Amino acid sequence: MAVTLIAAVMVMAAYFLVLYAGVAFIQDKRFFSSAPKENLAVIPDRKERFRGAHAIGWIIAVIAVLLFIAAAVLSAWDGIKRGFGFKEFLLDSWRCSILWRYMTYSFLIGYCSAIRTSFRIITPNSRV
Repeated sequence: MAVTLIAAVMVMAAYFLVLYAGVAFIQDKRFFSSAPKENLAVIPDRKERFRGAHAIGWIIAVIAVLLFIAAAVLSAWDGIKRGFGFKEFLLDSWRCSILWRYMTYSFLIGYCSAIRTSFRIITPNSRV
C-alpha cells in the first residue's frame, strides 16, 4: 500500500509540474490548441519572461515525464516482486486507485480554479 501511495503522489506531482512548465515557463500557444478559438485570440503573444525561461520549462517538463514513467516502473516492480502477473496487476484495486486519486486531484484543482475565476467575475470592482 505504501508503494501505491508513493506512486500516486509521484503522478500528482508530475501532473502539476507539466502544467506549471507549460503555463509558467514554456508559454506556447500550441499546447493550448484545444481551447476555443475566441479564447486563444485574446491571449497575448509573450516573449520569454527572462532569459532561459523556455529551457527551464522544458527541463521541468522532461522531469515530469520521467516522474510519470518512474511511477509506472515502481508500480510494476512492486507487482513483480509480489508475484503478480499482468492480469492481477490490472485488477489490483490499490493500483487502480492511483487513477482515481489522480482524477480526484485533477477535479479539485479544476474546481478550485473555477471557483476562484467565478469569484473574481462576480465580485464588484474586480478587474478582468
